[in-house]
Parts: sequence; C-alpha cells; structure tokens
Amino acid sequence: MFIHIFNTARGKCPNCKHSTLFATKFKINDTCNSCGLVFQDNNDGTWFFLLMLDRAFFIFPLVVLMYMGVNPKQIAIIGLLLIILFIFASSVRMGIAVGVDYYFKFKLWK
Repeated sequence: MFIHIFNTARGKCPNCKHSTLFATKFKINDTCNSCGLVFQDNNDGTWFFLLMLDRAFFIFPLVVLMYMGVNPKQIAIIGLLLIILFIFASSVRMGIAVGVDYYFKFKLWK
C-alpha cells in the first residue's frame, strides 16, 4: 500500500510508475499517458481522500488549539502558516489522494 502512495506523492502513475500523474503542479491528468489508467473521474473517490487529508491536517490542529485555549493571534498565525504549507505541498497531497484511491479501487477490492 505504502509504495503506491509514495510513488503517487512523487508524481508517478501507481500502475506503471511513469511520471505522468500531473499536468502542472496544481492539476492532475485525467488519465495516464503510458498505460491509460484513469486517475480521476466525476464519480471518483480521489476528492474524498483529498478532502479528508485537508481536514485532518488543517482543520483538526486549529480546533485542538482553540480547545486548549491558545491565543487567537497565535491560532491565526499558525493557520496562515498551514495555508502556505498546503499551497507548497499541494502536489504531494493530491498524489497521496490518488494513491490511496488507487489502492482501495484496484488492490484492496480485487
């Protein structure tokens, strides 16, 4: 499982391992140019996993900080830093989401 996620986080197709996952830094190709694997379609779970990654690593820490009574200025600064981190790590997040979706779709259920 982890090899598929590791490969897709680096921009490689989880099926054929060619670097065809991303069209640009912020856009995933619809299909692999080498093997024809569909990375995402309208009924795909890729966006579910991406949404869960975003919630788990962005919203949850801020909620915990609010619960612990941290100063609102510090929470705002941490939130801003997390947003900047997510912008720079967007290709890794999208790759992880594609890798998890591929694993559940093709490896776990077959």
